[in-house]
Amino acid sequence: GGGSNERLQSKNKVRQLLTTFFKDRDCVTLVRPLLDERELQQLDKLPFAKCRPEFRTQVDKLKDKVLSSVTPKQLNGSLLNGPMFVQLARNYVDAINKGGIPVIQNAWENVVRVESLNAVSLAVAAYREYIDSQKLSLPVDDQELDRINLAAREKGLERFRERAITGTDVATYLKDLKGRFDTDF
Repeated sequence: GGGSNERLQSKNKVRQLLTTFFKDRDCVTLVRPLLDERELQQLDKLPFAKCRPEFRTQVDKLKDKVLSSVTPKQLNGSLLNGPMFVQLARNYVDAINKGGIPVIQNAWENVVRVESLNAVSLAVAAYREYIDSQKLSLPVDDQELDRINLAAREKGLERFRERAITGTDVATYLKDLKGRFDTDF
């Protein structure tokens, strides 16, 4: 009836999405990691060294193959680091699981937001670390406080620039960061 036709259409849609988003594909077979069925049920809890030697060898070859063929992923001219790539993948999976089609721009905006908030947090931490490292003894004159504050801000801004995504509108996050510096000082 109609139910099986809908399931078929749904499977075809997933297949089409996968082939659209993953144009280059390859398959590899691996031997069974463990022979004992009870251990196999707990595979995620066992150390890799407990797996069969031939399985470990095949996994190592697979890792080498993958790492030798990958290129740094970019989106909108920005290189994706590991957490950014994971966030982007989560956005795609969420969209597909909700029956939609991933919208790259929306997913990218979410990655930018998460990474920018992380950049602000790291920058504030660098600012505070610098201030804490200054082993001040009271009283401290205003010039010395200004010098320490400026140096701490520079450390924080440097950390922010390392993490912030280039080519995006970071002004909002930079303003928030400077406000956090003012609050801390």
